[in-house]
Amino acid sequence: MLREQWGFDYTASQLGQAAATKLAFHEECIAWWVDKRKANKHRRPDRP
Repeated sequence: MLREQWGFDYTASQLGQAAATKLAFHEECIAWWVDKRKANKHRRPDRP
């Protein structure tokens, strides 16, 4: 298949928006885990 014949289902702006949405979701997950870790730090003070 030649590069001139490639077809794309999504535009660059749609891909950029999807990437931004995915990044925001993962940042929320990380923030949740950081909060959980801080909340449970008193249980295992020997862990960083």
